[in-house]
Amino acid sequence: MKNFFTRKDNIIEDYYGTKVADPYRWLEDPASPETQEWVEAQNAVTANYFSAIPARAKISARLAALWN
Repeated sequence: MKNFFTRKDNIIEDYYGTKVADPYRWLEDPASPETQEWVEAQNAVTANYFSAIPARAKISARLAALWN
């Protein structure tokens, strides 16, 4: 089973004396294999959650009707 927690790095920028944490900077590169793997894992978790919603088909049909 994959780890579903997002890694946090210890990156802190100093902007003119104000320290700003940027723990998710590694996600800023959408082309990196690590970011792509993270996105795929998050999409799998999300799809699994959404597929379990009982009213999903009804909501989807209503939205399609409104958009069309």
